[in-house]
Amino acid sequence: MTLRSLSHSPHWQRLALLGGASIPLVGAWLFNHNILAYPWDNCLFQQVFGTISPSCGLTRSFQAIARGDLATACSYHLFGPILFIICLYLWGRALTELLCKPASTLLSIAPLNNRYLLVGLGASFIGYYAMRLYSRLDADWLPQGLTENPIWQFLTSAVPVL
Repeated sequence: MTLRSLSHSPHWQRLALLGGASIPLVGAWLFNHNILAYPWDNCLFQQVFGTISPSCGLTRSFQAIARGDLATACSYHLFGPILFIICLYLWGRALTELLCKPASTLLSIAPLNNRYLLVGLGASFIGYYAMRLYSRLDADWLPQGLTENPIWQFLTSAVPVL
């Protein structure tokens, strides 16, 4: 009798990734079809701290993407379409690897190994969040003419709604 490893961690990692990537995709579909509803007006972060969270608007952005409305999705959260595509990619990759059982490791996804890309995306996300927080200040604090800028108006159009 030979001993086998009881660890099936690559299999369980792929199942966890499949489940994790499915949650926002299925959630967007359920919210769009009124199967799920928002239980409160503001998220817990907003109730505790009195301001929007870095991820505020992502659920509405995912809903707009599921409806095919990319402009509205970008106005709710600029990173919504990017994260939606990443979720779709990770969901498809995990499902393919579960069905085909490849020898590659789960974290061999090339962009995840590019440190400069990840730092750039992280800095962009933090900068976007800072801009959204800044836009909630009174107009007197904003630089002259910024509120009339069409790019600023597009990027901050959903902030008062959130």
